[in-house]
Amino acid sequence: MKKRIVGCLIILSFIILSSMTAAVNTNGVDDLRGQWVFNWTNDSGETPLPFLIFINRIVPSLASNNTYLATGCMKSPYLASVYPLSLSAVYEPDANRYSLVLYSTFIPADQYGIFGPPTLIRFSGEVEVNGAGVSDDHAFGSYQSNMPNGSWDGYHHDRRLVDCQSMDLGEERLNMDLTAHMDVGNGNPTITHYQLEANGIMIAASALQVTTPDEQVFIIPQQASMWAPSVDFISEFRFGQDFEGQPISGQPYQFVLLDILGNPIPGTETQDTWTHCVVAAPSEYQFSPNPAAGQDVQVTWIGVPVAPGEFVPGAIGYYQLGFHPENWEGSSFGADNMAATSHTIPWNSFTPDDPGSPDGRNVGIALNEFLDGAYLFDVMVMYEANPTYGGFGHECGVNNSMQSWRMQKSGDDLIFSPNQ
Repeated sequence: MKKRIVGCLIILSFIILSSMTAAVNTNGVDDLRGQWVFNWTNDSGETPLPFLIFINRIVPSLASNNTYLATGCMKSPYLASVYPLSLSAVYEPDANRYSLVLYSTFIPADQYGIFGPPTLIRFSGEVEVNGAGVSDDHAFGSYQSNMPNGSWDGYHHDRRLVDCQSMDLGEERLNMDLTAHMDVGNGNPTITHYQLEANGIMIAASALQVTTPDEQVFIIPQQASMWAPSVDFISEFRFGQDFEGQPISGQPYQFVLLDILGNPIPGTETQDTWTHCVVAAPSEYQFSPNPAAGQDVQVTWIGVPVAPGEFVPGAIGYYQLGFHPENWEGSSFGADNMAATSHTIPWNSFTPDDPGSPDGRNVGIALNEFLDGAYLFDVMVMYEANPTYGGFGHECGVNNSMQSWRMQKSGDDLIFSPNQ
């Protein structure tokens, strides 16, 4: 019955969308549809081969007047396959032009077949329409990605539609994951919540769709995270959302990315099966005796036993720690990917993703940048999913809230005390 209801809603939405599309000025469809050629110049003055842009489906936005949303694909120079694109264009009737933003996946390559890592690329600019034909349509603007930025200049080649099904992700799986969080405090291990997320996404997606084993469908929005400092929503996307309670065990959750029109992007389907949490958490935190004002803070803890296939220090799983404000909007620090049962919390500024000491990496901001106030400190162990059971990525993060500490910051002075 659920599937029938969903199907009816989809059909009804399509009828409404079609009727609204017919009722508005469809000039944007003809103006933008088809193949475009984007010539580009980076900040170093180099002019590589052009991008080929194929805009296939365009619909008026239901939320904004004179706004069009479009999907299609883009071909990078020297690359055989194409990757999805998403486009938003706002028509300016007085000037007979569009302001546009276009995202797609760019894979650097050269004539020798040497490929670089993929990145999202964001084109922004204007499209000038100069009549009913295509040859006099002109577009220009700037682009951003994690490579040198620059400018682009494009022209409308034709209005033909192309097959956009040739995206090739290779053997690399998209990083979509279900992670549960358990608190073993008070001697009553409880899964407090779980997270559905997609990290490091280099596909032009607008949302993540997750279908649960009991056929519920969740649409997961974009979400920033201290733990993903490279995500700028220009060269890389991240989607995530927390849900209270315990996930369904032993059955697969289905993940797929959605395009700007809300449709699944072919080739981005994957799944994750969650099974359980290991009931063991770090304990007995010790801070360097009487930390001196304006200096790094040393912290140690008692680790957890090896859990074959899920936690083996330095090989599978890791420790993660963090400071976060106690019931107020403030500053945060974190460290993860640690095998050691100790860590140096830096007083002086650092760059997020910098190596930690003695291992791991640091994110957030340094203690000297914290606002004055009260903070809570905790350490958890991140257990990895055992692929034997169909899991992927993180399986569970486990902490003991009864072991948490409190830090009071006032200027250069830090006071640590158990939070009980």
